Amino acid sequence: MPVKEALDQVSKSLTLETMLEDILAAMDNKNPQIRVETVAFVARVLMRTTPAVLNRKLLKSLAVSLLRTLNDSDPSVRENSAQALGTAMKVVGEKALAPMKVVGEKALAPFLGDLDSTRMEKVKEWCEKVEVVAQPGAAAAVPKAVASKTASAKAALAKPEIKEKVVNGGAKPPKGPEEGQRKANTEAPAAPTFTEQLISDDEVNSHFPDDVREALASINWKDRLAALERMEEVVDTVPVQAVLKMLCRKPGLKDTNFQVLKGKLEMVERVVKRGPVSPCSAECCLADLVDKVGDAKNGASAGAALSALARSVSLDYVSREVLVAAFAQKNPKNQSESLLWLSRAIKEFGLSIPVKMVIEHIKKGLDASNPAIRGASITLAGAMYPYMGRSLRMLFDGEKPTILQQLDAEFTKLEEEG
Repeated sequence: MPVKEALDQVSKSLTLETMLEDILAAMDNKNPQIRVETVAFVARVLMRTTPAVLNRKLLKSLAVSLLRTLNDSDPSVRENSAQALGTAMKVVGEKALAPMKVVGEKALAPFLGDLDSTRMEKVKEWCEKVEVVAQPGAAAAVPKAVASKTASAKAALAKPEIKEKVVNGGAKPPKGPEEGQRKANTEAPAAPTFTEQLISDDEVNSHFPDDVREALASINWKDRLAALERMEEVVDTVPVQAVLKMLCRKPGLKDTNFQVLKGKLEMVERVVKRGPVSPCSAECCLADLVDKVGDAKNGASAGAALSALARSVSLDYVSREVLVAAFAQKNPKNQSESLLWLSRAIKEFGLSIPVKMVIEHIKKGLDASNPAIRGASITLAGAMYPYMGRSLRMLFDGEKPTILQQLDAEFTKLEEEG
């Protein structure tokens, strides 16, 4: 099988820890063939793993998931799970002058729980007959993963051979939490496709008549509204950055008149959709958009502008800036609405977000005294769940019991709906 051989080859350049999250997600896939192949892959990887690499943290994560698949309805999944557990038992049991079987059982004992005798015998049987390729004294260092290889390994693990419809923004609609297809950026932000230098105020001024610039700064809201109407005549021919910088000049997006503010927010969305938009252009208005996302009358328009930015720049970039700005403001309404906006954006664009950073902010939200922020944090975790599956739940193990109950209820609801 070409995919199987390619995956085995690529995995030699990756650490088990690097692949772990995707392995756990694929083990929860609702397609039994994917579970069969994933667990078999785990067994093959463990055959060439040393005790030093298979530390207690990795062992626990794998054992918990393998014990679950050991009870799978598919007999092939159960058999491969027993093989993987038996291989792990043999690996951790490879100690100098120590009986492999006994030490292996002791190492795994804390994670095996109340495993029945029949399944335990099957695991021990595999422990005795499996051949471990890696030697205990072998070097544990692994070459640094190449990005393309990492992507190939993740795709082979988590992507079922099914054609899926692509929705707006290029995100594939998840079929349900068990699909476990994580499309996440957990590392550095991706390089933007369009970059530019900041333009000067003089260059911005050159694109708009003097009377328009003066009217935008008028204390009379009718003058400001009229200036916006004048801008609409030329806005499609002016560089995006120039439009954004002009709109954000005092009073900018902090305009106290809801009609003027609505017009400005709609113009931001309009020019951003036209593009191209660079990060330095986005910076002109991002913080102010977050400041208005909780506005009673214009919050929806601010959210639409943020979504347009996410589409034109990237959700990865915009989500980072939104979370930082929202939690820096200490405004409960803006924080909760920013979290809810990100929930909707994930459903629209997919999980193209900095997962680790988002999880950290979800935990901050779960710890907030404001119930709206806590609720929005639960909703955001729910938006991520179809992509990450049960591996997401493990990241919240340290939360309070009441919070865990709410998370479990949200995830269970999603599973039932999926």
